[in-house]
Amino acid sequence: MPPPQHLLASKLRGFVCRSCLSKLQPAQRQRIQWVSRSLTTDNVHSRQKGVTYPASIFEETQGEGIAEDEAEFDEESIIQTLEEELRARRKDAVEHATPGGVPKSAVRYFEETPDGVRKEVKDDIEEENTLDALERDIEDLKSGTGGLREKLIGDGSSPLADELRAQILEIERVDLENLSETDRQRLRKIVLRGIESATPSGSQAPPKPRPAMDIYETSSQLESTTEDMEAAQDTIIPVNEFPVAQQSRVQQLNDALKRKPPVGRKRRGTRAVLGATQAADKNYLLRVWRAYSLCRNALVGFGRVVPRQTWMRLWNIFQVEGTHNLDRWARLKTLGDDIRKAGVWLQQDQMLLHMEAAFIEGNQDHAISYWKHSSAHRSSHYWELGARMLAQNGQADEALFAAESCLQQSEASNSFRLLLPIIRAYLDANTRTSIKRAWALYIRLRVSYSQYLTMEDYDVIISSFLAANQSDFALGVFTDMMLTGQPSVQDEDSTSQYRAATGTHDNLKSLNITLEELDWQSPRSLSKLPPRLNNKFFFGKWLKKLIGDGELEAAKKVLDLMDDRRVQPSAIHLNGLIGAWFREGSEKNRVMAENMAWRMIKARTDFVQQRSYLDPLIRFVESTDLPSSVSLSLTPPATIETFCVLISQYRRRQKADRMTDLFEAFQKSGIPPNTAFMNELLLTNRRAHDKKSALETYQIATEEQGVAPDFNTYKVLWGLLKKDVDPLRGPNRPGSSDRYGRCRNLFADMISKLSRSSNETFPEDLYRSIVQTFSLAQDLTGTAVALCALQRRFEAYPDPETARIVVLQLARLGLKNELGVEPARLNTDLSMTRERIATVTSILQQFKDQRVEALLQKGIKFDELEGNALKEEPLILLSELLRFAERQVALEGSESTAEKSKLAAEAMGVPDCSAWEDYVESL
Repeated sequence: MPPPQHLLASKLRGFVCRSCLSKLQPAQRQRIQWVSRSLTTDNVHSRQKGVTYPASIFEETQGEGIAEDEAEFDEESIIQTLEEELRARRKDAVEHATPGGVPKSAVRYFEETPDGVRKEVKDDIEEENTLDALERDIEDLKSGTGGLREKLIGDGSSPLADELRAQILEIERVDLENLSETDRQRLRKIVLRGIESATPSGSQAPPKPRPAMDIYETSSQLESTTEDMEAAQDTIIPVNEFPVAQQSRVQQLNDALKRKPPVGRKRRGTRAVLGATQAADKNYLLRVWRAYSLCRNALVGFGRVVPRQTWMRLWNIFQVEGTHNLDRWARLKTLGDDIRKAGVWLQQDQMLLHMEAAFIEGNQDHAISYWKHSSAHRSSHYWELGARMLAQNGQADEALFAAESCLQQSEASNSFRLLLPIIRAYLDANTRTSIKRAWALYIRLRVSYSQYLTMEDYDVIISSFLAANQSDFALGVFTDMMLTGQPSVQDEDSTSQYRAATGTHDNLKSLNITLEELDWQSPRSLSKLPPRLNNKFFFGKWLKKLIGDGELEAAKKVLDLMDDRRVQPSAIHLNGLIGAWFREGSEKNRVMAENMAWRMIKARTDFVQQRSYLDPLIRFVESTDLPSSVSLSLTPPATIETFCVLISQYRRRQKADRMTDLFEAFQKSGIPPNTAFMNELLLTNRRAHDKKSALETYQIATEEQGVAPDFNTYKVLWGLLKKDVDPLRGPNRPGSSDRYGRCRNLFADMISKLSRSSNETFPEDLYRSIVQTFSLAQDLTGTAVALCALQRRFEAYPDPETARIVVLQLARLGLKNELGVEPARLNTDLSMTRERIATVTSILQQFKDQRVEALLQKGIKFDELEGNALKEEPLILLSELLRFAERQVALEGSESTAEKSKLAAEAMGVPDCSAWEDYVESL
């Protein structure tokens, strides 16, 4: 039923006819039986009419107590009923298109403002009643994560009458004669207090019965319960003092505050326990905030009747930090404003926190005015908060005064960083005087607190000056950081230069900046570099640090500063900056990187053209009285790394035209290629699926230009060969002898050109690529020899993935499809394929059993092997499995397996690595 029109608002307020109510009444659905049950002190359970409870939960016998009755849970039937309820709600959600599965025909409530505008009031549906939460709970119950009974009967948070019923039930279950006199008095006191406070008021509806607790409270627990009940009594808001229209909402807040903050349901694992606790805290906080939001106007209007403890309880709830309270500052600002309007005074820390919340939420001027005129004690925390707010608001001079007051009342080691945002505030003002004051304040920071400054502090100051385009001052700060701890720091740092430039004789320990100190013109006079530091290596350290920290914009400003100071950067650092620009990915940085790289390439080609008459000892000297028409470029010439970076980028972006220009420039540069350059060319050929060009590039680079290949080189070559021998090629696949020859020749080339380096481990992906290539070529002998050679030359051993490759290789031997053709791929979904794999695996297991028996006869236990001896066992088993398979497929009259192994080892360049010897004895 839609709300009444605006003109009839005053007459139709709160009226809905009975006919409409009867039509709007939603259909009654049977509730979940064990969620809605309640316990009383009687032996007869309260049941709804027409509801039948399972016998496994409720027994009708008279002799059983309530404790036994509660313990009989049939979890299977509970989960089944919950799933039925979930399906029904899902159906309602689909039919009515409403969250939570609530039919559209349900009664909707509206709230009306004094001017007659109505706004619909959403139902207060707890998170536990949403469909997703219900589905998660069902999954938790199925997985046996515990907390079933607690979830079904509630978290124990109930009104005072429910607590009284719970205590009476516990008294009936406990043998009171065995209690001590102290415990008896405590229990009696709690019960009597509960009876006195349980007198219902006229505005409160009688509470519904709730289940009792399961565990009897000990004496220590009784004391805790007493304190909680006393605190709850102090925070109860007198509902009768409010208008009738607001009493129900005030009572909701009372109920929310009476509940103890729930503890998350315990689950297995630390992460699960923390997650459950945070979820419980979030639900409790949202419940209290929802109740408070609905009645906050009434509480402010009748602030005289709201106990102070209630406001403090709300403050303590909303001030907790954590992921469950992401709107912490907004809530504290709202609550603090309401507390002040209600005429309740805040404590010192609460007042400062309220100021900070108001400042963060955007009302900065109001927060600063509140800070200035507040009655808070002028402590160090007060001055620190004020200094930070004033600095962020751009009032640097007042922030400096507050910071000075704070430093006078606190330890310098903890509060000196308060000056950093003030320096930033002066720089943000971006006036000539404010920039001078920022540098003067840094000098005082260094003079008084240099022993406390860390590298992170210097980074913050450097970033502030660079962001304000004051690169000379940033260089001075970086120089101070690099000179820290050196003997010459007293004569070369910025403090000595500042004294000399300003002529001040002050000790510079006071934060009071005089006008005489600001009488200087050029920042360069205050940040002169010592001659031993004015070179590309010193600036290179700065660039390297900024690039590593991801400060690419700051690195560009440092590069411009080097150009301004006529210092040529190193090509190594520029290559690093170009690569970082490309990795960042933005169009602006990509254009800068490409332009910088091509400027370096042009500098290289110009250098090659002028090499005959260019003096290699030329130096760039700044001159003011000797004009010249010759412009000297400070761009360093490109190196081979510059070309590698550009090739990689053009390959990824498929810029074929730019790649051609790059190759032409490389030929003009006169730079000999290296391994990285060759690998980039091979990757380019592989991306273009040009195997022929890749092999030509490899042969020219290695044989004619003497480039030494590395592991990455052979990763590309083996990847190309694997595609060449793959059965997917069908008729274009080379014959068996040709496949064997290509694999063995590449292996021999790799063995001859790869050096045995003990420092670099043989890559696992290259190892698997080699084994898989031999497997696809169906070269059983070559596979065995490769395994043996890789173990002897590079100490590389097979792993479970290698065994899987070999097993699949043997499973497809002799496999034909219905047309009598070898399939391109091994379909593991077919039963025949699975049988083949199982057969090979069982043969491998037999070889392992024989090996274990053979070792046991020698007095060696297989389970006690370790080190290289343990790593060699898979190699031995796979080698014997391949030998067995080779014998099965060998033709009559062919060479023995030992002879085949010897011939393959010679062809592969490892004649000493014959995998199979004459078969004399078993494993």
